[in-house]
Amino acid sequence: MPAFLEIVLASAEAYHDECYGILLGLKGEKSILIEDAQVLQDVKKSPYHVTPVPRREKRLLNLITSLGLDHLEPVGDFHSHPKVGKERGRPYPSGNDILDMNPGNIYIIVAVNESKKINNWRYLKNKKILKGYLEGFSFEISAYYCYDKLLYKKLHIKCPFALSLREE
Repeated sequence: MPAFLEIVLASAEAYHDECYGILLGLKGEKSILIEDAQVLQDVKKSPYHVTPVPRREKRLLNLITSLGLDHLEPVGDFHSHPKVGKERGRPYPSGNDILDMNPGNIYIIVAVNESKKINNWRYLKNKKILKGYLEGFSFEISAYYCYDKLLYKKLHIKCPFALSLREE
């Protein structure tokens, strides 16, 4: 639940610009469990791109390590793709996103768009997209695993918390 909340809230809060954060979790043989997500505040951002400041990202990782959370490790990152003009945000990696991927990491992309259409959260298994609505925003979330430089695959997402949300 904390990772989902951080990712969705950061995407909405930064709306019109991209947001960026680190994913923390556990890597298993056939799955990766994302336990937490930490937003980086000091990033170079625009509606089309976000770049973390390396020394600030390292500082945050050092702080996490110093907290003694040895069971958590950085497993990747997340960022948003907001609507820009009439172009809706899409939950797919851009060319720059693919170039920035590192083997062994997970990448979550959140498309965030303004919406008046109220939908409960649901998982589109055939598209591997978690989709839903909160307070005037629609979200589409996808996850990717980079297994070699420039080679990645889209992953299934399991998030029971999101699927339990109901709009009233």
